[in-house]
Amino acid sequence: MKIVIVGGGTGGWLCAARIKQKLPEAEVTLIESPNVPQLGVGESVVPPLRLFLQELGFEDKDWMSQTGSIYKLGNMFQNWVYNKGEKHFFTFNYNLSEKYMFSDQVNLDIGPWLNCNHADTRLSDYWLDLYNAGIKSPEELNPDTDCQHYFMENLLSPYKDENYILNPLWSSSLHVNADKLGSFVRDNKALSMGVKHIKSHIKEVVLNENGVEKLITDQGDLSADYYLDCSGLGRLLIKKVSDSWKDYDFIPVKKCWVMPVKYDNPYEEMTNYTQSLAMSAGWRFKVTLYHRYGTGYCFDENFISEQQALDEIIQQVPEKNLIRSPRLLKWDPGHFSEPWTKNVIAIGLSAGFAEPMEANGLYLTISNIDETWRQLKKIHDNEYGVEEASRRYNHKSVILFNDTYEFLYPHYHLTKRTDSEFWKYQQHLNIKNGTEEMVRSHYRSPVNTTQMCGDGYTIYPDYIWAAMAVYYRCNTKNYETKINKNLIEKAVNHFRDFNSKWKSTSAGQETYYDWMKKNRFNGLEHSDLQNQLDI
Repeated sequence: MKIVIVGGGTGGWLCAARIKQKLPEAEVTLIESPNVPQLGVGESVVPPLRLFLQELGFEDKDWMSQTGSIYKLGNMFQNWVYNKGEKHFFTFNYNLSEKYMFSDQVNLDIGPWLNCNHADTRLSDYWLDLYNAGIKSPEELNPDTDCQHYFMENLLSPYKDENYILNPLWSSSLHVNADKLGSFVRDNKALSMGVKHIKSHIKEVVLNENGVEKLITDQGDLSADYYLDCSGLGRLLIKKVSDSWKDYDFIPVKKCWVMPVKYDNPYEEMTNYTQSLAMSAGWRFKVTLYHRYGTGYCFDENFISEQQALDEIIQQVPEKNLIRSPRLLKWDPGHFSEPWTKNVIAIGLSAGFAEPMEANGLYLTISNIDETWRQLKKIHDNEYGVEEASRRYNHKSVILFNDTYEFLYPHYHLTKRTDSEFWKYQQHLNIKNGTEEMVRSHYRSPVNTTQMCGDGYTIYPDYIWAAMAVYYRCNTKNYETKINKNLIEKAVNHFRDFNSKWKSTSAGQETYYDWMKKNRFNGLEHSDLQNQLDI
């Protein structure tokens, strides 16, 4: 089997290494342009990427110090509801059914984790019932249910030496230096596995009835059985063979000013969480790396001009700390409903993209990569043919992309802000399209369970939909919690004890920056790595 991968960014090299690992007999070639600009921002990701890298044979110490990447425990949203400083940490959490109310979640094995489905009465149902009764407030949800809360609130390390002390099941993730991660995987895995690397411009894509016949490059022609499009937003191959593009109508932001920035004080600025900060016509992300942070303003050009957006974010970023001039990114929110068309398989950004919110980009990429090698192996083993393989790939990809889209746009629609025309319009869309009801339906959806997360259909399980409803002050009295009223007092005690346990556990922990410096960056200060790792 001959496979050509088009695109050599992070997605391309992760794809090349994984495909060669899982299909060692395949002839894998990656072609990339010799002049691809780097973003130099940093990317927030979700827990499966860490597992993906471990399965490639990389331990955290192998690559974090080489790329400036750090751990994160969640995503902090601020000023999305009222613009009065309100905040919420969206963390990596999972539900338990009520029968595990008294379990020690630190020592929980995988069985109870997977056995909680959409029909069960869950711990979150009890918390919602207490909230609906006025016993709990939105501000109490994080400390009552998230083991990460106090570690984020006080910028503390969740490790004692090398021992991770939080819930072991996917409770942390990463901020990665995407520019460096791809080249690290290339140099330390893909090439040594036998992936062929070509740096050349593709001059022409020649088509036939099966899709792509060959690629004409500066260095000659390339042909393959399958072409994996990892060219990102350029979508070099898939746009030539597929007319299945679907717009994401409710994503308001299509442009973003991005820039890498130096720290003034990493002890205060290097947060162990992503920051998603609402702005006048969109939102600003802040993704911290060890040696710097990346930030960007995703904005709606219908309500603010490019220059006005740049002026607004520059007011929040010290110009003296800019490592490079701001760069404007543009995209069309949407996806291909048939990302596998003929012999072309679109992966990650090539298959679709909504926007940067909630760390979805690299997860969608690795999910597509893993489904690609699984389906190609089925073809190789003669279990079924290309038609069935592409049908399965497309089905799973569409569910995943649409579920992501439906989690992103409510962040805008559910606002209560009235301080700008942009936010007023988002409220109008909520009323017009019933977004609040859609959020409620996902809380009980069979797709949005931890089991389905493990199977790669979603990265947003039931718990996080409940957290969204609470943060945005939605009406949760119709959430059909089905609780056992006899267990209410026990539930109150459970949440109280959970809160107290993690507050006391976090006390005395090492500062996050000091632990990272000692255990992942060999005692080097952040400033020692700026010239080495930038950009």
